Amino acid sequence: MNKALSAILLLAFITSCTTPKHETISVGEINAAYPGFKAAESDPAAIEVADSVMQAMGGRKNWDNVRYFSWRNTEAKIFWDKNDSLVRVEFDADSAIALLNLKEKTGRYTSNGKELTQPELKSEKIKTLLAYCNTEINLFTAPYLLKKKGVTLKYMGQDTVATYGSCKIVECILESNNENLFKSYKIYVDDKENLVREIQVYDKQNKTLADKIYSVTNYNKIAGVTIWTAPENENGPKQVAAFLSLPDYTFKEF
Repeated sequence: MNKALSAILLLAFITSCTTPKHETISVGEINAAYPGFKAAESDPAAIEVADSVMQAMGGRKNWDNVRYFSWRNTEAKIFWDKNDSLVRVEFDADSAIALLNLKEKTGRYTSNGKELTQPELKSEKIKTLLAYCNTEINLFTAPYLLKKKGVTLKYMGQDTVATYGSCKIVECILESNNENLFKSYKIYVDDKENLVREIQVYDKQNKTLADKIYSVTNYNKIAGVTIWTAPENENGPKQVAAFLSLPDYTFKEF
C-alpha cells in the first residue's frame, strides 16, 4: 500500500472516531429530566410522549433560554422567575401584591398599601399564597414541562378529542407532599403535531375538578417557545409574555 493511500485511510479512521454522531442522539437525551423526576417509577411510553411534546413546543434549549414569564388568570397577573423560583402576583382586588420565594418558602404580602406583618397571620397567608402559586405554575407549564421534580408519568392509552382526533393520554402525578392544591393532571397529546390539546386536573381525592378542565386551542410562538394562551372566554393563562430580563425591583418591591 503506498504512503498517500495509507495517509488517507488513517485520516478517515481518525475522523470517524472524532466526529460527533448527532444522528444517534435521541429526543430524550436532548430533553434531559430535571433532578428529582421519578424516571424509575414512570412508564417509558409516557416519557417518550413527554419528550415529543417538548420538541414540538420548541425544544428544551429554547425553554431554558427564557428566564421570565408573565400571564393573567381570572383574578391576577403573575410574574415568574423560573431560574430562581421567584413570583410576583398582582391581584385585581384591594391592590394586593405578593412577593414570594418558592424555593425558600418565604414571602411578603400587601393589601390596600399596607404590608401584612403580624407573624401568625403572615405565616398563614404566605402558606396559602405559596400553594396558590405552585398550582398556577404547574398549570401554566403542564403542556410541556413534564419531566420535572417530583413527577411520575403514567401512560393511559389513547382517546379522541374533538377537532384533533386521536390523542395519547399521559397522567402526571405530583409528589404527595407537594405544595399544590391538586394531586395530578392528565394531558391529551394529538398524534399529528405532538401538541397538548386538553388538560384535566384532579384534586387530592383523585376527583376531576370541573373548573380545571382546559381545552388547549391557542398556541403562540414566544422567544422560540410555543406557549399555550387561552382565549378570553376560556380557562387558562391569558396575555402570556416571555422576557430575557426584568427590572430588579419586580420580585423585591411592592
